[in-house]
Amino acid sequence: MSGNEIILNLENHDNFTTSELIGGLIELGKRDKNYKFNWNNHPITASAIKDVKSRIPIMNAKNVLQTAIFLDSL
Repeated sequence: MSGNEIILNLENHDNFTTSELIGGLIELGKRDKNYKFNWNNHPITASAIKDVKSRIPIMNAKNVLQTAIFLDSL
């Protein structure tokens, strides 16, 4: 899946489970190894990141660690 396909899928992040949402953001971070884009300013990814942050209180330990990983990669 290309980065554009990931972004298109992330538009529907409200319907994702927590693990699906985190997985999509991790994959997006893997596509931009040279940090060409600031994903925090992109409207779709910013909305998805905000959604993940709002779900932190209900996450299990694995999801919290994965959140730290993708936040570091984006």
